Amino acid sequence: MGYRVFIVEKDAVLPISQKTFTALYSGKIGALPKFAGQTVQIAVVIYSLQQRKPETIIQLDCCRIRILDDGTIDEKYEHEGLHLAANRMWPLEANTEPNAAKELFCNSAVANSSSK
Repeated sequence: MGYRVFIVEKDAVLPISQKTFTALYSGKIGALPKFAGQTVQIAVVIYSLQQRKPETIIQLDCCRIRILDDGTIDEKYEHEGLHLAANRMWPLEANTEPNAAKELFCNSAVANSSSK
């Protein structure tokens, strides 16, 4: 199995090396200086190999990341995106009442323990 990483811009698909991709997600300063101060679309293509050559695409993952002026990932932006995605999957988390999740968990725990 192998993978390739690309930055998708308007009408261009630009390959980035696995070394650069790893440096970017490791927090190395200056990993993507060309895109500093921008939000970019990253595409990761995972594929099977046949005689060391790409054969079949297994999966295509995409995400948007914001690159800070120093070339690192804006972690706050990353966490906001994850939080928004989680809220879409589990709307309870979006409830603004502070004890809503606690009450649901406690009520569920009581119901489960009484049914045993």
